[in-house]
Amino acid sequence: MSHDASDASEVLYQQAARALRQGRPAEALDPLESYLTAHPGNPEALNLMGIAALRLGRPEMARQVLIEALKARPDFVEALSNLGSACQALGDLATAEKAFRAALHIQPAFAAAHYNLGNLLAQQDKWAEAEAAYTAALSHEPRHPGAWRNLGTLLLDQGRDEEAEKAFDALTEAAPVEIAGWLGLGEARRRRGRLFAAEQALSTAAALDPGDPRPQTNLGNLLAAQGRSEEALPHYRRAHELTPEHPWRHGNLLCAHQYLPDTPPAMLRRLHEAWAARHGLQDPPARPRPDPEGPLRLGLLSIDLGQHPVGFFMLGLVRALAAAPELGIEVHALSLRRAEDEDATSRRLAEACRWHRLDGLDDDALAGRIAGLGIDVLVDLAGHTAGNRLSLFARRPAPVQLSWAGYTGTTGLAAIDGLVCDRFHVPPGSEADHVERPLRLPHGYICYSPPEDAPPVAPLPLAGGAPPTFGCFNNPAKLNEVVYDLFAGALTRVPGSRLLMAFRGYEDATVRTRVFAAFGLRGIDATRLDLLGKRPHAEFLAAYGRVDVALDTHPYSGGLTTLEALWMGVPVVTLPGPTFASRHSLSHLANAGLGHLAARDAEDFARIAADLVGDPAALAELRAGLRARLLASPLLDHKGFARDFASHLRAFIAALP
Repeated sequence: MSHDASDASEVLYQQAARALRQGRPAEALDPLESYLTAHPGNPEALNLMGIAALRLGRPEMARQVLIEALKARPDFVEALSNLGSACQALGDLATAEKAFRAALHIQPAFAAAHYNLGNLLAQQDKWAEAEAAYTAALSHEPRHPGAWRNLGTLLLDQGRDEEAEKAFDALTEAAPVEIAGWLGLGEARRRRGRLFAAEQALSTAAALDPGDPRPQTNLGNLLAAQGRSEEALPHYRRAHELTPEHPWRHGNLLCAHQYLPDTPPAMLRRLHEAWAARHGLQDPPARPRPDPEGPLRLGLLSIDLGQHPVGFFMLGLVRALAAAPELGIEVHALSLRRAEDEDATSRRLAEACRWHRLDGLDDDALAGRIAGLGIDVLVDLAGHTAGNRLSLFARRPAPVQLSWAGYTGTTGLAAIDGLVCDRFHVPPGSEADHVERPLRLPHGYICYSPPEDAPPVAPLPLAGGAPPTFGCFNNPAKLNEVVYDLFAGALTRVPGSRLLMAFRGYEDATVRTRVFAAFGLRGIDATRLDLLGKRPHAEFLAAYGRVDVALDTHPYSGGLTTLEALWMGVPVVTLPGPTFASRHSLSHLANAGLGHLAARDAEDFARIAADLVGDPAALAELRAGLRARLLASPLLDHKGFARDFASHLRAFIAALP
């Protein structure tokens, strides 16, 4: 360093350096300006001023002083790297990359420049190059927290969860008090089905910073996914308390209540209306209604237009409307998923309608695009689930707005005109449970497109000498004490029977132990239970070949899962309740002519299940004919569904005030 240690201005330089080390960049500026008055052009001081300016969000100032530093010392690698960061912040990515690479040309082992270059490349979605840059940084500085953090995030984004877990594990060792490492570790472990280990990581994050809502939210999600919604609620409440104006975190509370057996419909409506009032989402002035007799542009807005129940439910309708131009409905798929996340179902939808990639747009830009497309009817396919855009619907970017398929009942928003449903989900007399007006379709509220990779229906296991086997392939998030009681009741009623449960998460030893314990409390030995964890969808469907009768969950019943069971030849026993979420299977079974499989109470549930396996010949006949039954039912009558949807939509619009 060129300054004289005996110079009185040395105190100013050290004062500025100390302020930067302690995270107080604003306090570094005045001492540095005074120092530079005495030592004009000093590159070290100019570099420190550039760092202070960057941390204060003043990249243009940083760029100017760093250029001055490099004029005085062209091989100053720290200043070159910082100049790259300033140019990156200004959006001049090409110059930023030149600066980083110039620093590395001079000093190839400069970890900070490798790290900064990795950030720049990741910003441009150059994943392989960014990974190489982070790896290079770590080869020179193995405990570089930023490199481990961003490498882990990059790997998660690519679905390389095992490698991501290792990266975040290294971050927690390098910086054990940094919350990002524990959050990333929790997410990587969750994706890998290591749920207990994920819970430990997230609990550590929550303890490190009780005021951070992220670990609370993630813990709530993790617990809810295991059927532990009661335990999830305090975490969701805490996250909401910490960020009361955050709509998604508040929405998590609403979703959790859908899974609780003791939440009546009237309470669900109050909770949803409170959400709308809290976030100021009041109904704006209505737009002029479209002519109900004229052509209509239908916009389907969702992040789930792909291999997801929403995508599967929309596919048949979209294709049928495209094949029937006389119905006068032009479909626009308004996809919020990233292009790299589009899949085979996304492509099938895109082939049948006008496909628009709208991910990354804020509400203003998205509303502008929707208005520019001339959408007459905008459909929300998410409700309060992840990735929703209810704040957009509050602006009313379209004249008519509906909620459908991706949520279970009311959204609470007065700006949404209608809830697409059927007489099973919203029976006459229950309209007051929903803010939206019911748009009742005459049969089911969705139509089904069976998966193309579904294996053939297997012979009835019971007929081949296997013990009576019940099955539940529903999401474990739907498990609760009532469900355990229902399933144990069926197993008790049929001595020697077994239960096969399949879904991701059951591969976790702690989850398995919890399920075994719940049944053990009800007198069901673990030897009567089989739990299958994560597996490809075709294998998941093939496992129905081991099941005689499927048992539904309550109060959140199976939707797509029930339809898949029926398609695989397996009848489903359900216990509908008063809430929208509890009546999915009732609707599907009734439309397949199997309404008698809907129980009145827990005793009736066990009786129906026992009667089915008690008559193997009748059950085998039912199994062999279930696909034909579905094909002949409204559930797979896509043309009829499209006609009904078009006519009832037009009647709904005509009846709007």
